[in-house]
Amino acid sequence: MIYLNREQEADFLYQKQDLSRRSGNFRFLFTAPKRSFLLEVKMPTGVYTRTKKYKRIMRLTALKYEFGKWMKGKIPWNKGKKLPQFSGKNNPTWKGGKHINQGYVYILKSNHPFSKKSGYIAEHRLVLENQLGRYLTKIESPHHKNKIRNDNRIKNLMLLKDKATHNKVDHGYKPKKEEVVFDYQMRKGIR
Repeated sequence: MIYLNREQEADFLYQKQDLSRRSGNFRFLFTAPKRSFLLEVKMPTGVYTRTKKYKRIMRLTALKYEFGKWMKGKIPWNKGKKLPQFSGKNNPTWKGGKHINQGYVYILKSNHPFSKKSGYIAEHRLVLENQLGRYLTKIESPHHKNKIRNDNRIKNLMLLKDKATHNKVDHGYKPKKEEVVFDYQMRKGIR
């Protein structure tokens, strides 16, 4: 990439751009409000200069070199800066540390040992943990009886011993007593 002054730019425009096509390289002139530069790029095989695809490749290549995020030495304006005035409760889009993803309700509990990297954990897991008085293992799998993912009442939740049993229950299999870790109805003796 070569930066040009106004005289060199005028000379280049006069000489025409296609003189270097025979060598397999293509010179491309870009003008910006403050400076112009000449970019010499090896011509991609199978793409000809008059096609839209080639013009797009050239435009993206120039943006990459001059203005894009790949240019060496450019540091993002917000690198290393923390903006506490716009994070957490101060953010205008804050919804109280609760969000829904694929029908499941997630709650912000960053100090929970099984929370995701973002600090969120599924609400149905928290409900079962509170009822049992212990953390659920990674193998245990909560199941919504009525198949409504955001209905996290304790009466609607069942804790199964593993994911294989959970898949069977989802397809109509009635679990045995040893496959169920916790069920509110079994605890009350209704079942």
